[in-house]
Amino acid sequence: MKLGRRFPWSAFAFLCVAAIASMNQAKATPQFARETNLSCNSCHRHIPLLNEFGQRFYANGFRISKDDKMTKTIPAWGSLGAQATYAKSLGSSVPVSWATTEIASYEFIDQAKLLYHFEYQPTTQQTYIYGIHPFNKSYSVQVGEVGLLSQYDPRLDVFISRPIYLSPGGAGYLGNGKNGPFAPGSNAYAVRGSVSLTGDSALPYSDGWKVAGTIPFSNEAPCGLTPDFNKHPGGVFLEGFRRMGMNSYGVNMFTGQDGRRYYSGVVQEKVGKTLFFEGGVSYASFLQSQTSAASIGTTWTPAWNKAFSLRVDDQDGYLNLVPNLSLLIGGKNSALMLVGESTITHGVGPTTVVTAQLKF
Repeated sequence: MKLGRRFPWSAFAFLCVAAIASMNQAKATPQFARETNLSCNSCHRHIPLLNEFGQRFYANGFRISKDDKMTKTIPAWGSLGAQATYAKSLGSSVPVSWATTEIASYEFIDQAKLLYHFEYQPTTQQTYIYGIHPFNKSYSVQVGEVGLLSQYDPRLDVFISRPIYLSPGGAGYLGNGKNGPFAPGSNAYAVRGSVSLTGDSALPYSDGWKVAGTIPFSNEAPCGLTPDFNKHPGGVFLEGFRRMGMNSYGVNMFTGQDGRRYYSGVVQEKVGKTLFFEGGVSYASFLQSQTSAASIGTTWTPAWNKAFSLRVDDQDGYLNLVPNLSLLIGGKNSALMLVGESTITHGVGPTTVVTAQLKF
């Protein structure tokens, strides 16, 4: 939900006051920090970017080990957030979104061998729900509203926006929605089967060579919107990739029954302790239209509470420069996250997005 109005600085001030009030309260931490009694920076190099321990925690079904008992707490967390967009073309109007305000719960239920994911955004009345059942260490099935890319989770990037190769052409052309090929940058109602060719687990984010096939039963929705459910599948999305810790390399493609096609390659590479690179290329076609896209970006995290990122997007020869600054204000158990990101295009005024988010 976006409204053409000036940014409500009173709401921003409330977020800051809430963060300061929570800094000295050990209980004001997200779900996993409460359950494991670990600080947020135990799993994150910089929220939301994981470190090696966080990647293993994610890959193990949000458990330190299969035998460790978590602290008994309410398995849920919430966030309070506001996002403002500044652009010369908008004049004095500053669209505001509250979509990052949500309640959520992620958990692995041992008795049912089910990893579930639940999110609800009250301001936009959106949900994001799926379940994953690993049958053994080699095979798992995922059902629900899922991101079409299983190689990695784009929401773990520091960037606010998605790299262009994940949504070539943008909404209404060749990217998200009914008129373009499925790209793995957003979400759809789908069934996914994953096979681990090597490694110890078929859960997402685990190490090894993997192949996955996803059958979507909806048109892909732009980020923040709920897709329209269809009772007949529109095609199939196939992936093959290798993940080793924070590094991953893979290819994927979508073939639609109406002739939509999408092909992509993805690379992630961690260098040393502070640098993380990510890039991808894609080609999409539909009817008489074709588009190619490429992105390369790097994130530098000199400290757990600071991140500086830069990405270059290329859409059919048109370049966008996307710098990003992310700061965490507070303690290592609870903090206010402030992110500023601009999209700079030659001959066009920059668009800047600023977000403030408190997770608790």
